[in-house]
Amino acid sequence: MSYVHRSLRSEGVRVGICSNLCEPYAAAVLRGFPKMDGYAFSYEVGAMKPHAIIYQSICSALAVVSGEMFDDRKQQIAMVGDSVKCDRDGPRAAGMLGFHLNRSGRGAVQDLVQFAHLVIESRHSHSVKLLGA
Repeated sequence: MSYVHRSLRSEGVRVGICSNLCEPYAAAVLRGFPKMDGYAFSYEVGAMKPHAIIYQSICSALAVVSGEMFDDRKQQIAMVGDSVKCDRDGPRAAGMLGFHLNRSGRGAVQDLVQFAHLVIESRHSHSVKLLGA
């Protein structure tokens, strides 16, 4: 289990993987990340990011309901990934928090450790669930 995963789990954050993935690669992902709380793979769901169905699928796998962004009355679900369209804009359109992971050093989120810290800090004032891409 990675440092990021351990840190989030210790704060009570459920962690999942939502990925545009074809079937031959699923076994490797499951071997590499066997202790996630939920998975949504495009080949199983029948939809690819940025289609809302795949985001709804990961929410279901994590037993959470997406809602209006930044709505304190609902659970907030955060997703991070390297695609603006699929990991920031798509989740936002589906009522989730979406963040672009820009490892070039020019974005708001530059690595997963930074993202985990943002989620943990936010959790002290909101109920946040993390979705990894």
